Amino acid sequence: MVDIDTLLSWKPTDLAAVGDRLNEDRRTLLDLQDEVDDGYPPSTWTGDGSTAARTNHTRLRDDLNDLVAEIAPVITAIDSAASTILAAQQKVEAARQTIAARGWLLSTAGGQVRADPPAGAEEGDGDREAVQGAVDEITTALSDAQQADADLAAVLGNAESNQYDGGTGTLSDAGLPPHLQGLSEAELVDYFMEHPEETAPYVDQLSTQQQQALGESLAGQLERLDYGDWNYGDQETDADDWLTDSELAQLNAQLAAFGHNATVATTALNQIGPETYLELQQNLLMPHGDQGTEPPTIGTMGESQRQLGALLAAGTSGITADGQAGSTTHVPEEWVDDLVDHATSTDYNYNWGPDTVNGLQLLGVAAGEPGHGTYFLNRLGSEVERYEADYMAENGGVPWSQWSSGPDSRLDYTAYGADDGRSWDELMSENRLDPGTPSGFDPMAGVFEGMAHNPDAAREFLSGDPYVAEGQDAPENRIDYYLNDREWDTSPHEDEWVTGMRHFGDALVSATTESPTPVSADLAEQAVTAAQGGALDDYPSLQRDYATILGAYMPDVYDAFSGPGAQDLQSQGDTNPWLPGEQTADMRARFSEAELRDVLQQVGQDETAGQNLTGAATLYANYGYDAVFSGAVDAGAEGQDLTGQWNSRLDNAVSSVNSPFADVVGSLGEGYSEHLRAEGLRADQEASNAGDGYWQAGGYVANKLAGEIPFVGAVAPDVVDAAVDGITGLNDVDTTNEVRADIGSYVYNTEGALQGVAEGAVYRNLPVDYLQQYAPELVGPDGRAVPMNEWTQAQADAWASLNGTSGPGGVAGQLSSDLADQLDGSASQTERQDGN
Repeated sequence: MVDIDTLLSWKPTDLAAVGDRLNEDRRTLLDLQDEVDDGYPPSTWTGDGSTAARTNHTRLRDDLNDLVAEIAPVITAIDSAASTILAAQQKVEAARQTIAARGWLLSTAGGQVRADPPAGAEEGDGDREAVQGAVDEITTALSDAQQADADLAAVLGNAESNQYDGGTGTLSDAGLPPHLQGLSEAELVDYFMEHPEETAPYVDQLSTQQQQALGESLAGQLERLDYGDWNYGDQETDADDWLTDSELAQLNAQLAAFGHNATVATTALNQIGPETYLELQQNLLMPHGDQGTEPPTIGTMGESQRQLGALLAAGTSGITADGQAGSTTHVPEEWVDDLVDHATSTDYNYNWGPDTVNGLQLLGVAAGEPGHGTYFLNRLGSEVERYEADYMAENGGVPWSQWSSGPDSRLDYTAYGADDGRSWDELMSENRLDPGTPSGFDPMAGVFEGMAHNPDAAREFLSGDPYVAEGQDAPENRIDYYLNDREWDTSPHEDEWVTGMRHFGDALVSATTESPTPVSADLAEQAVTAAQGGALDDYPSLQRDYATILGAYMPDVYDAFSGPGAQDLQSQGDTNPWLPGEQTADMRARFSEAELRDVLQQVGQDETAGQNLTGAATLYANYGYDAVFSGAVDAGAEGQDLTGQWNSRLDNAVSSVNSPFADVVGSLGEGYSEHLRAEGLRADQEASNAGDGYWQAGGYVANKLAGEIPFVGAVAPDVVDAAVDGITGLNDVDTTNEVRADIGSYVYNTEGALQGVAEGAVYRNLPVDYLQQYAPELVGPDGRAVPMNEWTQAQADAWASLNGTSGPGGVAGQLSSDLADQLDGSASQTERQDGN
């Protein structure tokens, strides 16, 4: 089986880029059809030479057909492998953090994935189940990646051995199944439109001319959804002509099959135009119950919105600059400008009522689909900002909330799957607000959702994009503005997971961690600075987003907390291997220690966020211990004997790993203790309101200490008893300091979580001849150190005995002891930072 290191070394984005280049090559080959036809020797040629020429031409044509035929499955296999491998890598990284956060040891020895608890440590409540789930995720991910690799190898092998026959027809026929070869263009388009699911895999193999014909046919179907001008109550089509649910579902299937193709989408968009595109979005929201017995369901409506968004993305994503002309694969830049300008200047009726929404809101729903280009997203985002600023200057409030509380208040149905069979009337009567699903009224939520899928667009916008209109003042610092100053929609649609803020956080993660550039590091710094003073307190989604960001920049988090004499743990060739890609020194984030501590406390308030970030901190501690004890970052140890070298490495590990790790976990724990305190105060108030005169939070806190506190694991029973005795003995007092005094030091006791990591790093790097001399039981018959997860009890005892010595073998024990001291002190250090 593929192992973890091998999987993480693969580069799926590079593989996908190869597929893109092959697709371009295929398009070039398909467009050679005229040259192939014109190159056939004319009938006026006679003699033996003419016969040979025609034979050679036929052979070359057939070879070219075979080449086109074999490119198609290769591209499909490459795309499939790239997406599978990327998903597998993401699963493995997440699972490793889950395992590391609980201090367990991950191993793939012998081709089997397993995880073991650290020696001598008790398991926390739920640890085994969580770790086993993570192990299963890794096993599945490795299996999926291996299968993708094997499938791709098989296709490449078939191509290399000429197993694909392109026939003797046209180049575009070469990649099609036999029953589609030889059809006229009109017949081919008709067949595709009638059988979208069957023909979807072949749309990219059509010639440019055939794809354009398909786009024209698709535009004709889209125009059936254009019911006329509703804005003044004039319906220009009869209700009998409105699409039923099955007809709209067929259009959705055609869009899903062909609308992703850039040439098809470009042709369709050019034919319908920007104004009609907006009217199509409006018309989805208008006729709900008047299509006889088969009105569109909310699932079909939502699928239509998704597919119209994808169509717009496919036809506009190739635009990269102002004034760019159109091509066969994207509309001209002015098409997007006309779309945005018409949207901002037009209000549309919706849901049969007199209420109207602005066209920017309709575009906001479309913008949330993946695939949109940088130009469109930034142009739309800047226009939303301008519209908001002008409206607020004139009216004193944001424009979007005025539409979000009406009786039929919903624009966005994309949260509902295509198979959701409820009617619009049923949704409105059951739960028209449906908190937690996007309402669609705030277009900036959709813009940021789109940017979450496009890191370049997110970086460009958050760092100050170039599409700000003349005379428009963009926010000086967009991260600070959207985090602290902008008024997000908090209508009845929303719960604590405010849609707009959630998508803003997703875009921030994308900008800082995906395919990062030097701008990414700068934005990460801005994000930490902007979050000061409790900006994340009310948003669990943002707390988890910041955990992701800081986890990606964990080397820089450690640097911010490293003590005197700490060494840079990064390799010289790649200064930040924690992030993907080839990194350089200008991609390091320089965090302020005080600001970082404040943000970590906010992140720690959410259990999942704190656990995720502690997992990243533990993984990086493992990386750091290995760097230190392998000698890769030795400093001042030249010329020393083995004991001197390892004492120097111990000092380095203390300052470079233990100290920052304790600060990270201590700050997270401080935030979680604040969460516990708040829960205690809430319970106290509820108890007082009920006439009960004592604080009721003791049971809650005790249960948490018994095994549910994140980043800690199990806590000894006597510790729980002490905490319960101390807390439940309090009667109606200010709980702030008491909670800290009674549970603070216990919350931060993460010694067990990192003990196994530290011991493992020391053990892995001890010279075998040293083990042979002082603990020969630990050396196997093959002359190598026996893996820790394969130890017998006698070998575990030998290691414990070695830990008690003063030489290199005792470093693990000293390291764990120092870590315990560091963690015990992290709470008071955090409180001093807060001025308490």
